[in-house]
Amino acid sequence: MTAHDELLRQLRASVRTIRVENTPDTGAQATGTPLFGRPRRPRRRRARRGLLVALAALVVGGGVAGAAQVGVLPGVHGASDHPLSAREVAHDAMMEVRDSPACRTIARDRGATTQATEVSAAATALLAGPPDASAQAQALRLNHGGPVIAGSPRRVAFPDKSYALVWVAVGNGTGSFVDPVACGQARIAQLRADKPDPSSRLRQKAEAVLRAYRDVLPGLQTLWIMFHRHGASSTGGTGIPLDGRVLEPGIVLFGSGEYVGFAAPGAVRVTADGRALHRVTAVRSRLFALRLPRGTGPVTLRQRAADGRVIRTETVRG
Repeated sequence: MTAHDELLRQLRASVRTIRVENTPDTGAQATGTPLFGRPRRPRRRRARRGLLVALAALVVGGGVAGAAQVGVLPGVHGASDHPLSAREVAHDAMMEVRDSPACRTIARDRGATTQATEVSAAATALLAGPPDASAQAQALRLNHGGPVIAGSPRRVAFPDKSYALVWVAVGNGTGSFVDPVACGQARIAQLRADKPDPSSRLRQKAEAVLRAYRDVLPGLQTLWIMFHRHGASSTGGTGIPLDGRVLEPGIVLFGSGEYVGFAAPGAVRVTADGRALHRVTAVRSRLFALRLPRGTGPVTLRQRAADGRVIRTETVRG
């Protein structure tokens, strides 16, 4: 007989004992039949409670025994902790070197401009037309990152008098590092110091995570798009890193029923079709914007060429 079988035997015996001891002592038999009146069912509430307590003890005991057999998993620092993931290890290494000389953010006036930087090729299609001095002045007020590239701001007007303000800034959206390449190398070196075993799968995965971070790419720029609905008192926007990847057509900014997106090359208008809804909006400088009432449900957006041919389709929810 195993220890588990012995525990079950003791449990059954204790339950039988509880049932007998909890029977009222009225001179009747232990069947629960009273001396006077009609027979009644034996009272088993306390017996059930005792059974639940015993079962709980069995479960807890089994859990403790299982824990003793399995032991503590590698990488677990406490009973309530969890094994560190590759992303957490990579983030720790990144935070440990954030104050190193190479990883410090260059302190600049957010209203500064720079003439010495060439605009990323991915953004040139959105910056059609001559430079706009008033748009640049507004971009300098709204800019949140590195210096604005002089001459890049444009104001894209839509037929309903709403507009999108577009510009390109240096850095990753919040600034730029003193030496991005050296900062990336410092992160890798710190990770290897934290995890010295080169055969560790955790270290290998964390290093892959660090190498995928694009904020240390040399020449990184950010494309800012701020949208203002005619008659509204606020402006919303987003920053998109220009890190060598192609800007895919589709929605890039949405909120409060507003949708702003990139149009595919050749698209001149976007149709929106949903339940009891059909709208058409024009494309301006490769951008389009539309507003959907709340509760509209799924809406299909079709980017169309001048001949009506569908170039791209996506679905949003109003």
